[in-house]
Amino acid sequence: MVRSLLRGLVYGPLAVRLRRFVTVGILAAAVQMALLWLFVDVAGLNYLIGATIAIELTILLSYVLNNAWTFRASRNTGLWEYVAGLFKTT
Repeated sequence: MVRSLLRGLVYGPLAVRLRRFVTVGILAAAVQMALLWLFVDVAGLNYLIGATIAIELTILLSYVLNNAWTFRASRNTGLWEYVAGLFKTT
């Protein structure tokens, strides 16, 4: 049971989408840490303000990358559809 589930995640029809989703998540985490360092240590912002800005920018980045790359088969293409999906994400 567990073995077939794991095999489906690696070789199944959703494997490519899962790998892309994980890649976007790892990239977003790295960008968030870099932005947090930039805002707090370099720019001297308060930690809470810097963290809030970094998190929001990372959410935007994740949405854009996932919409364009991970879920391209069902992505939001119209302006209002794109904006609505963005607001649902944030």
